[in-house]
Amino acid sequence: MQLANQDTTNAIATYRKYAELDTVKALDAYTEIANIYKAKKDYLNTAKTYEELTTKVHKPLVTEHLYQGIYYYFSFSSKNPDSTLLVKADSALSYVQRVMVEKPVPLEYMYRARVALVRDPDLTNMKGLPKPYYDKVIELYTATPPTSDREKKDLAEAYAYLGTYAQYHDKDDAKAAENFNKAKELDPANRQAAYYFDSKNTPPTPPTPPAKPKRAGTK
Repeated sequence: MQLANQDTTNAIATYRKYAELDTVKALDAYTEIANIYKAKKDYLNTAKTYEELTTKVHKPLVTEHLYQGIYYYFSFSSKNPDSTLLVKADSALSYVQRVMVEKPVPLEYMYRARVALVRDPDLTNMKGLPKPYYDKVIELYTATPPTSDREKKDLAEAYAYLGTYAQYHDKDDAKAAENFNKAKELDPANRQAAYYFDSKNTPPTPPTPPAKPKRAGTK
């Protein structure tokens, strides 16, 4: 009723009281609180809610740790450049990596790559901190090709990073073009690929068509 009346402050307080009175339902209560903060685009309190949930509910809670990491990453910005948010994000995401070692989650590697990218912004002195994570994204999606637009954009982002790494770190323009081509094929709107080809004034190489099968009796 409080949510229906847009009284989110009291709704959150009610859900917290619910979690205290019935610890079995704490997961549901904290999930509802997180959803309220998400709707308000209050990413920091969303992340804090997931952290509180994963601390109080003694279960693996892989999805909740994943969201905790993602929303701590979203909380970091030019308006809130608190590096501890990135530490919290990476810690939660690394938990997912450890728990899901047998069934790795591509999204976890995507956000670990993005966290690392914030820590390694200088193109003239690239350390390659995000590279192992983007490599893993490519490995996972090579084994199971992406089907959704978001997954294709994520894979394009990974290839675009490898293109940037080849261009600025390895000084290998052929490898850079190869990776940017892959990014462009997956996501024509990828900005890094577009910038690369615009700067080179060269259109992306179209994929090579398969060879036509020869008819029987021909050489």
